[in-house]
Amino acid sequence: MSEGSDSIANDSGVDVFRALDDTTREREKRQRTQPRATGHPHNISTGAEAAQKKSKTDGNSNRDISNEDACTGGASAHGDIGRVPLQVCSTVTAANTTEADLPPFETNGIKFELFDVIVDAWGGVERLRGLTTTQVNDQLQKPWTAAAQSSAVSMLVQQQRHADLVGPANVFVSHAWKYLFLDVLDALRQYFEQRRAAEAQRGDVFIWFDLFCNNQHSATELPFEWWTRTFSSNIRLIGNTVMILAPWQAPVTLKRAWCLYEIFCTVETQSRFDVAMCHGEIKDFIGALTHHESFQKVKELIASIDVEQSEAFKPIDRDNIFAAVRAGPGFGSINLMILRKIREWVIETAARALKQADDAGDDCGGDASSSSKSSVHEVRRRDKLKVALGKLLIDQGWYDRCITLLEQAVSAVSGDDDEVILDMRHYLGEAYWKGGRYPDASVLMNRVLVERQALLGRHAPETLRSMHNCAMLLLSQCDYPAAQRTFEECIAARGVACGIKHLDTAHSCLGLAHVFTRVQKNDEAMALYERVLSVYTSQLGAMHADVLAVQNNVAYLLRQMGKYSEAAALLEENVLARKIKIGEEHPDTLRSTSNLAHAHISLGEFAQAVTLTRAVRAVQLRTIGERHPYSIYNTLFLARALHGGGGEAQRAEARALFEMILPIGKEVLGDNNYQVLEYEAFFKRPD
Repeated sequence: MSEGSDSIANDSGVDVFRALDDTTREREKRQRTQPRATGHPHNISTGAEAAQKKSKTDGNSNRDISNEDACTGGASAHGDIGRVPLQVCSTVTAANTTEADLPPFETNGIKFELFDVIVDAWGGVERLRGLTTTQVNDQLQKPWTAAAQSSAVSMLVQQQRHADLVGPANVFVSHAWKYLFLDVLDALRQYFEQRRAAEAQRGDVFIWFDLFCNNQHSATELPFEWWTRTFSSNIRLIGNTVMILAPWQAPVTLKRAWCLYEIFCTVETQSRFDVAMCHGEIKDFIGALTHHESFQKVKELIASIDVEQSEAFKPIDRDNIFAAVRAGPGFGSINLMILRKIREWVIETAARALKQADDAGDDCGGDASSSSKSSVHEVRRRDKLKVALGKLLIDQGWYDRCITLLEQAVSAVSGDDDEVILDMRHYLGEAYWKGGRYPDASVLMNRVLVERQALLGRHAPETLRSMHNCAMLLLSQCDYPAAQRTFEECIAARGVACGIKHLDTAHSCLGLAHVFTRVQKNDEAMALYERVLSVYTSQLGAMHADVLAVQNNVAYLLRQMGKYSEAAALLEENVLARKIKIGEEHPDTLRSTSNLAHAHISLGEFAQAVTLTRAVRAVQLRTIGERHPYSIYNTLFLARALHGGGGEAQRAEARALFEMILPIGKEVLGDNNYQVLEYEAFFKRPD
């Protein structure tokens, strides 16, 4: 028992059972009037009963209840929730270990309502407030189950009471024992409420929560091999892992090797993976969205995760877990899966907060001009949420969704003397630019630049951010002289305002390096790239997304300088790193993959180039469409790669592809776009 804990009698489970009786008495009365199911009082299925009968004839009551049998009718790999027959327990046997050497593993879980009943029976929220899960185990759970010397779930089953509150688990909870117990329960409550609303969830949910499902009286004595087999087999059977994340800026669970192993098993078994946060963490996260400094932490959360930094109490456990991960999917796959889910959660949570704010505004009329100061504050908060969600969508390459959101937001406001309104227009212009709508972007971005200069001054950070984006748009439009002038002006202003080694100044230096690369001022470009890499690496780390972006551009320059093998080697590393960091279909990863295809062409490796370019084009057609400038350039290059392959059929496909994309390219990019003209000249030559 923990120091300073209240004394609890070992038979405290009686109070819990009494509470369970009180909450189910009325339901049981109703059930008496309904036809009763035949068979085992715990609703063991006919198949399970047959397996048990067969196993008894073999001399062991559990030996023949296989993992496959236990999974029948249960949660699928996609996490569908459905009631499956309850079985008392199944045994997980470690390799090279006899069944008699290992205790059985409890596959049952409990309904969420039982958590609330137990909390009430243990003295209510006030009694548990401030207690970690470890403290709850020591002070309450272990005394409750002391007489039975078993898990709480096994005790319920052994007592043959309240069978409807226990069943084969279909949600596995991954958490840290240092978390506050009530926060974990609240996170699960938030998760199930949101999932129920989003998916019209059917059937009962039975939660596998180790505090109640593991025998805490002997858990620390189990060998590593038993734990690893327990996790793997259990997660495969359950089919859905929910990880509790807290604090949202740096989740503890991502630093725990055993939580890493649970995620590893989720990947290996192709189970569903979700994340959950308690109300307090969600509230803090939503608050961070509307403040510029805090928003940077949100971007860091979705930019990079490295579970290889996780730790375990026993170093040997960490070593064994890491060895299993390296032999399986690898850390990169696990990092990416977590990042994908966290990114989804971040955007879904921001969108949900915005909808709630919009609904609240509609309920009170949404008229800011006649509202109280509080209502005006809510309107402003709602507008900031729209800006934040827009930025998140741009970062993930979801330009069309961002444009739809911010076009509606901009159309609903007026004025050029409000910073939030200018932010809306700024990010709408950025979405136009990155979405390939250059004329729309040019009009809006230049307007915002003028308005910010008038409102905030020429050297305000927001003004210089607009100037930088205008320079990037000019670069995209191949107006290199104007882009160079604008970048140089921005670099000078940022150098004065925040210093030559500030990240913002480095961003503009990177843009100028792009210009020098395009006009083949190779030495000037390489000098700037090296300068930017030094700043980025020292301040952000060697594997940050911005560092990878510079490496991609350096590789492009190396190829331009005729260093094809060196460029290809660097791009191979860059593509792999970006796949791990941001995913295979992120626009930045596609750009690196396209550059790698160009390097293969330069080396005369046409087949590799065609394979890579086809893959990139397939994603682009599905995500940004055929008329996006990136799609046009990639299609032109695919035609060139096919033509260089040498086969007659490939050359015919190349010419057909070129003739299809040429008019689109001229319409979108202009008749005088130099890349379009280069490809047109190439295909005018006789084969």
